[in-house]
Amino acid sequence: MQICIIDRETFLDWLGGKYTPKPSRLTLVKMKQSLQTGVALIYKSDSPVSETRPVIAVSKDNISDFYAFVGTYVAAYRPFSAFFKVVPFELLPEMAKPRRVPNSSKFLTEGMIGVAIAEVYTQSRARVKTVDKISVSAVQATLSSSLIEAVSQGYGSERISEISDRWRFARELEDSSKLFLDSRKVSEVWEIMSDVTSPKLSTRSRGSRKKVTQSLRQAMQASSSKTEWLLPLTQEFPRLAKGIAGLARSREERVRIAKDILPELADSRADVLTREFLAGAIVSMIGNGAFAQISILDEVLTKLPSAALWFGVVSSFQSGNDALSVGNCLGRRVVRDMCTDPDPFVAIRDDIAIEELAILRNDTKSSSPFRTVQTTSMTVNL
Repeated sequence: MQICIIDRETFLDWLGGKYTPKPSRLTLVKMKQSLQTGVALIYKSDSPVSETRPVIAVSKDNISDFYAFVGTYVAAYRPFSAFFKVVPFELLPEMAKPRRVPNSSKFLTEGMIGVAIAEVYTQSRARVKTVDKISVSAVQATLSSSLIEAVSQGYGSERISEISDRWRFARELEDSSKLFLDSRKVSEVWEIMSDVTSPKLSTRSRGSRKKVTQSLRQAMQASSSKTEWLLPLTQEFPRLAKGIAGLARSREERVRIAKDILPELADSRADVLTREFLAGAIVSMIGNGAFAQISILDEVLTKLPSAALWFGVVSSFQSGNDALSVGNCLGRRVVRDMCTDPDPFVAIRDDIAIEELAILRNDTKSSSPFRTVQTTSMTVNL
């Protein structure tokens, strides 16, 4: 990357076409010393300055002040973050190094889109009775949709948690209503999936999280049988352990086992993550991953709220997984618009960045003072 550090007055001249940057290769240490209240223009090393729109970096402590500044003095680009990517300086070391993109990246986007569908199903279960009634925009608005992109780009569980916090903050800016499924439960699922696809476990992976992670790793291996990976999680449920073999029998037998064990999982005092995971996994096996079976979980979602998400996870590596085609290709339509390119210079697709949204919402609560692609929703860069 090539970098040019300028003050705010020169920055306005650059936006107005009165200044031509002369970027150079600065070390991040030297850049930090120079970047107090200034602005850094960051260019691709192999791209001409005249043909490239740079990434803009400012100090993390000054990013809100920067958005207030451009909101006051830059009328030609509103909101500013719809046209320029603005990042905290502190993220540059991560941007500069190649990110580990999991070999399972395609699997995460295409196979795991069912988790986002299951999130909508859970959040709107009082209004949506079948997957066919779920809209594309509803799936796109889920936390899972954001985290699918993050995990597929190789982000670790700590960054997954940070993105989840920012998603929750963005939602609170626009909608104060309480969700049925706490976003922290959704984040937990994706933090675990990040560990499943990572070469090593994070420091957060311990206790029941570690057991679920290890079981999923085993389940995703071709050498594993259909049910053996569940056994380590059934130690507190002897009746379930005995019935595991039945999950490989007829569909009628699988339905019977699921309906027999779900009340026990819901009422048990055992670890809730283990119970939610087992409930979702068992029901997903009834139809080999088909979403037609997800409604069986309705009776336990109040006590096991993330069970449907785990249904989506376990369905993703089963032969009958229809997350892409169910609901008139609902999943495939959402995946089409997902951005899994980790390149920071990729074209902006969002309406606004979360920091700029916070500034604007502090100015006016009554209406949206900027244009969005959709009249009833917006896409926010987290």
